[in-house]
Amino acid sequence: EGVKDGMGDAENVPQMRDALPYHLAPKLWWFLEASEGTAGACHQFMMVTGLRYEEAQKLRWDCVQEDEHCKRYLDLPDDVAKEHPRAVYLNKLALGILDKMEGLAPDLVFPSTVSTRGRERRPIGVPLSTNALYKGRNKARDRLELPHFVPHGHRTTLREFCKSRDASWEVCEAVMGHAIGNTSSRRYDRTGYARQTAPYLDQWAD
Repeated sequence: EGVKDGMGDAENVPQMRDALPYHLAPKLWWFLEASEGTAGACHQFMMVTGLRYEEAQKLRWDCVQEDEHCKRYLDLPDDVAKEHPRAVYLNKLALGILDKMEGLAPDLVFPSTVSTRGRERRPIGVPLSTNALYKGRNKARDRLELPHFVPHGHRTTLREFCKSRDASWEVCEAVMGHAIGNTSSRRYDRTGYARQTAPYLDQWAD
């Protein structure tokens, strides 16, 4: 299951530059689900977390943390987060992708890989390339006849879904990973806004 029932219908869906309307997300999700490449998994992870592609490329396993309730979340430090350090809630689809990627590389969650003769993926110790992400995008877009979108646009698609569910401006900005308010409120944003995004990210996964 995933990214399907909570989408609503296609009526009154705003047109977004470089991003898919959210009612088309399930179509893309299932195409990516059938692919075995790291790029497809990275696209899916961006779809359900709102991470920028630069953040997903640099994401390390030591960013995956557990809270006091044994629930996993991302704690993005300065060298991974593009705008400001922050916590990111992980819904069931994001956790499933992490489980799928676990063991591929000791440090990077989404490493570049090469295929061996047996078609086994072997990591080469560097982050997934932007070119690989765009090649995966091109394949999905052309095969499914989707409108134009870019990897960075997954965040906008997620934001529009949250807006359609009456999420507040602050929650929508938190989903996008934008800094909110002053330094004090940004400290709260590192964990507090992540908790506020949880219900919407769970709806997105359902």
